[in-house]
Amino acid sequence: MTSISDMPGEKLADLLMRGASGIFLYEAAVLLLRRHGLWLEHPGFRRFIVVEPDGQKASVDLKAAMPALDSGSLTADTGDWLTDDEAAKILRIVASLSGTYPVLLREVVEGIDRENIKYVAEAIMYADGFLSSQADPR
Repeated sequence: MTSISDMPGEKLADLLMRGASGIFLYEAAVLLLRRHGLWLEHPGFRRFIVVEPDGQKASVDLKAAMPALDSGSLTADTGDWLTDDEAAKILRIVASLSGTYPVLLREVVEGIDRENIKYVAEAIMYADGFLSSQADPR
């Protein structure tokens, strides 16, 4: 089996979706990670992804990842503080959807660009069972 460090982000997303086990909240979190794109390709984040021994499912240890994010030991590292801040907000929303991290919605949505706020809105709708809804941030 391919090492997690060498695995393409899309393969990780597939394993995470299988690990979400049909629970809309968890699936919504995975979809947001997939659509945002940065974290699934990020080597520092990958240390928090746990692949099941059979290699067919995975999960994110958000209980460990979020303190790392909050302490600054996990950062987006893009070289652009605006992008890094937005990526941190996206990860906080992912963790909130997964039930492991409380957020104040106002604090995490402020400053997210048009494309990513669409992904956030669609993830929230998906989490509530509106699986094919689309947001239109005009």
